Amino acid sequence: MAKTCADVDWPTTKDGSKNDDRFTIPQVTNEDGTRDMRYNLFEKPNFCKSEQLTTSGSNEYEATSAPHAPGVYQISTTDGPGRPTTKYTGMSGDLSTRIDQHGRGESNISEQMNEASGQGMNTRVQYSETDSRAEARGQEMFLLDQHNFDWNDRNNGGRD
Repeated sequence: MAKTCADVDWPTTKDGSKNDDRFTIPQVTNEDGTRDMRYNLFEKPNFCKSEQLTTSGSNEYEATSAPHAPGVYQISTTDGPGRPTTKYTGMSGDLSTRIDQHGRGESNISEQMNEASGQGMNTRVQYSETDSRAEARGQEMFLLDQHNFDWNDRNNGGRD
């Protein structure tokens, strides 16, 4: 089980009394511009078995069974029986809706997904539900620090 924001000592509100997403969602950098390393304290999410999003040569989207809950997800490509290559890591307050947006062409990575399909690759998704958007953000930051994913263009300073 992944650690929660409380486990890594992230504040949940600005003043302790009202919700404010700027403080409940962990940021990549501190106020002084240094990289906030607390997200390294999160554990790797427990991903479900991957599900097909698109099939080689087709831009037709196959709906997933992702829950309407916060969590992190990874989209990968594969050119057949080979091992999938993770291309994108994301987080959402509603996994089902966000993954559907990617599949229906309503997102920032739809072009890459269509290009992969045109090159004969399948796209797949795996996801892990979290207790909150803040925990999903922390896990996303943890994952982005592990690798430089091809389709992520922000907060992607990982090691290869």
